[in-house]
Amino acid sequence: MLGLIYSHARCFIKEPAVIGCKTMNNCIEILAEQYPYIKFCRIQASEAQLSHNFVQNGCPALLIYRGGELLSSFISITNKLGDDFVASDVEGFLQESGYLSSTECVKTNTVRDSQTQKNNKSDTDDD
Repeated sequence: MLGLIYSHARCFIKEPAVIGCKTMNNCIEILAEQYPYIKFCRIQASEAQLSHNFVQNGCPALLIYRGGELLSSFISITNKLGDDFVASDVEGFLQESGYLSSTECVKTNTVRDSQTQKNNKSDTDDD
């Protein structure tokens, strides 16, 4: 996580066989790139041993945390977004709900991983 301390987190609860989860997963990946200072997590409901009812009827779900405290949960979020949605729909929904602001957005064109950091450091080293 590059040593950053996240005060906000969005946790996506998914189940691959449930309608809308694959789409939401793609949206979360896009939003995570657009909002690098917000932690986006995902977990598979059945692996987390959530109830069968939740797995079948509650997914996809989006939980909003701040400082470790649950602020809101959007269970079966496809009831609000429909089955055909894109990242901008999820972004708009979170902004309208007050859980995502454009000031948190810092778009970058670089990929940050350990290999990129090593390459960047060696490019600037004064050997």
